[in-house]
Amino acid sequence: MDNEERMNTEQSNTEQMNTETTGGASEESSEGREPRSTFARVVAIICLVIMAALLVWFVICLVTGSSYTLAVLFLLILYPVVLYLLVWLKKVFSR
Repeated sequence: MDNEERMNTEQSNTEQMNTETTGGASEESSEGREPRSTFARVVAIICLVIMAALLVWFVICLVTGSSYTLAVLFLLILYPVVLYLLVWLKKVFSR
């Protein structure tokens, strides 16, 4: 009995050291986590498509010499900033 308790204690100490060195991500904890929802993945793909469309629109405006070039450049800069702020605010208010 004493030998089993000692082995269990050593095993739990080893697992604790492994989680500390890996930043808390162990195999057991990663299995218990819920995978990203389908909704979040769809929203991420939509955001990437919008960003790609803005980039294509910007290139078209540059080539054609459109008067909308600076407006599209402004959107290309502002869009990721707004997305970052939304993600940051979600983390702040979820605490």
